[in-house]
Order: sequence, then C-alpha cells, then structure tokens
Amino acid sequence: MLTATFPTGTTVFTGTIFGTTLTLQVPQQNGQIENYVLKPGSAADYDRRSA
Repeated sequence: MLTATFPTGTTVFTGTIFGTTLTLQVPQQNGQIENYVLKPGSAADYDRRSA
C-alpha cells in the first residue's frame, strides 16, 4: 500500500510487484479503479520521451 498526499487530499494506492513490474490500482474521480503499469527504463528511454 502506498499513500500520497496531494493538495486535494490523501489517496491510497494498492498494487503488486512481479519481477521488475509495478502495477498500481489507482482510484479515479468517477469511482473506477485504473491500473498503471510501471516498468524500469533506460536513460535513452527518458531522453526519447522528454524530447
């Protein structure tokens, strides 16, 4: 469980780790839960996406 505090309030995220992949279940304003899949990247990946 991960808790984050934002100007609009506190949100609790739950998730799973499998290998190097973190999947967070993030509550949405409409009450639905959306999955966010996070994977490690390289410096080259960062450069490509931030250009």
